Amino acid sequence: MNAHQGRITKRGKIVALHEAGYTPTQIGRMVTTPEEDQVIVAEVERAPFTTAVQIRETLGLACSAETVRKRLKDAYIKHRVPAVKEKLIDQQREQRLRFAQEYKLIGEQEPHFWQMVLFTDEKTFASKTHGKLYIWRRDGTRYDVEQINQLKKFGHSTFNVWGYISAHGVGDLVRIVGRFNQTATSRFSASSWLLW
Repeated sequence: MNAHQGRITKRGKIVALHEAGYTPTQIGRMVTTPEEDQVIVAEVERAPFTTAVQIRETLGLACSAETVRKRLKDAYIKHRVPAVKEKLIDQQREQRLRFAQEYKLIGEQEPHFWQMVLFTDEKTFASKTHGKLYIWRRDGTRYDVEQINQLKKFGHSTFNVWGYISAHGVGDLVRIVGRFNQTATSRFSASSWLLW
């Protein structure tokens, strides 16, 4: 029996249960077996970057995508936007805090210090062929390595820009053709400094 035939059989079972007086909630609990529920959970643990429709089709389930979502919800697995960077460890937080405190003190001791500082950043804008990504995961697992979006980016267009701000105001945005690297950003930082 293929998936289509399975759905027809399942639909007939649902109609029969309804005619027998079962409520929609009770019927919903009978659409999948406990074994199928376990397989659904195992599938999202194997491939968390997937959809309820893909899970249903991969497993050949004779139920709706909404039923798949309900079974995952029952297992405390939610559909969320994945993290794109790993969470900072305590040592990294402490290093950043020390850096900020050090320069805060320098700024207090030398009021003109910040007049000579550029804050720069770069950004890559990319077209997406896959739309917004979601992941199935449990609470408290956002920064687990396997839950972070590490998908390769390909088949899209990119547009790189670099810019800066200072005590004197906002600088121009500069397009960088090619790949970002330390040499490219250092060159733009130096040229912007010379404009003063």
